[in-house]
Amino acid sequence: MEWQRVAWGIITHLWYDDDASTFYYPVTLDDFAGQQAFDDYLRLIRKPMDFTTVQNNLTDNKYRSVKEYKSDVKMIFDNCCKYNIPGSDTFSSAKRLEKMFEGLCELRLSAYQQNNLYRS
Repeated sequence: MEWQRVAWGIITHLWYDDDASTFYYPVTLDDFAGQQAFDDYLRLIRKPMDFTTVQNNLTDNKYRSVKEYKSDVKMIFDNCCKYNIPGSDTFSSAKRLEKMFEGLCELRLSAYQQNNLYRS
């Protein structure tokens, strides 16, 4: 099994979590109170990322390595925590899902990492 199939399974597992809907799709103006708030978000978050973009990148074979895939998923949670207030529901959801992601990667992708079956 290729690592991309395992990675797809991990992102799908996260998708079905009760707190995941915030991270499904790219952030849009509709997610904010107005244009100014959206512009502020885009100034602070240099590379927005979401589950759908990760899934599309996997489907289109844009990731050359597990490291690139993990970096994009981690960016989803890093962006969220950078923008949202610590202790807020969204911040807490991001931290919990990030921990889940790390555990799933350790469990499901460790064989590929240990056997160097992918390029770093």
